[in-house]
Amino acid sequence: MLCNCLVLERLKGVEAQEYARGHLVELKVDDANWIVLYQCPETGTYWREWYPQSEAHGGGPSELTKIGKEDAEREFGLKLD
Repeated sequence: MLCNCLVLERLKGVEAQEYARGHLVELKVDDANWIVLYQCPETGTYWREWYPQSEAHGGGPSELTKIGKEDAEREFGLKLD
């Protein structure tokens, strides 16, 4: 899949899932909060996939949004290179 990480900011639903699974590398899954951290292998951009309706245990479409390195470290409890 073609990298669009420099122009995209957010994707929703099927587009988000296809982009995440077809282009990004999964770094960490937080099952309790229904969020996944990804990184672009080409640009190094970090992405968060989350479910706005997580109280419904993943109900509704997911969203994929860019996330800064510091926010990713704090949210996922990681030290990223």
